[in-house]
Amino acid sequence: MSPEPHWRNNWSFYVPSTALFVFYLWLLFVTFHPKVTEEYRAYYIDQSTVEWRPKHYIATFEDGIDFSRDGWPTFVKSAYGFSQSESWGRWTDGRLLPAAKIILAEAITGSVCLEFETIASVTQIGKAVIVRMGGEKNSFLPSTGTSETHKVEFLLGQPATALEVEPSAPGTPKEWDSSSTDPRKIGLGFVRLRIAKHRCRPAGD
Repeated sequence: MSPEPHWRNNWSFYVPSTALFVFYLWLLFVTFHPKVTEEYRAYYIDQSTVEWRPKHYIATFEDGIDFSRDGWPTFVKSAYGFSQSESWGRWTDGRLLPAAKIILAEAITGSVCLEFETIASVTQIGKAVIVRMGGEKNSFLPSTGTSETHKVEFLLGQPATALEVEPSAPGTPKEWDSSSTDPRKIGLGFVRLRIAKHRCRPAGD
């Protein structure tokens, strides 16, 4: 019997080796590019939110977001960069994201008035808070460490669903209280946010 041709021996080696190599390439790609939902990525991979599948309660733009409540209103699809709700509201946490982000369930366009009721951290007092929506940018300046109301107006030329609020000077509580063990990097405390589909009106109107 004649010996098996050399090329057949090579073929039986290279086919399974190549298949195994392709499998490991695919496994590597899936590991670094997992096909997951936005919520899964935010909670488990990016760790930009502390809530997994939060509750939703019925509310309108005019009712606004009550940040002391557990969960989010139905007009909010998702939110990132906020700590857990407390009895008065929620802090932004710079460890999660530099800018807290709220994704609306429906896009809005045209004139928009955002009415923030907020509390600034010690390091954020007197420092600008940047607000972005629909490619536009505005800001407000907290002046005290107590609850304040700030109105921010946008004229959106294109539909927008994402609202970003970036405190420019967040800090850890240990910076002003040596006894604190709170590891968060807090900048702005959110009490309430109302969204109106018109221009901002003067106080008292």
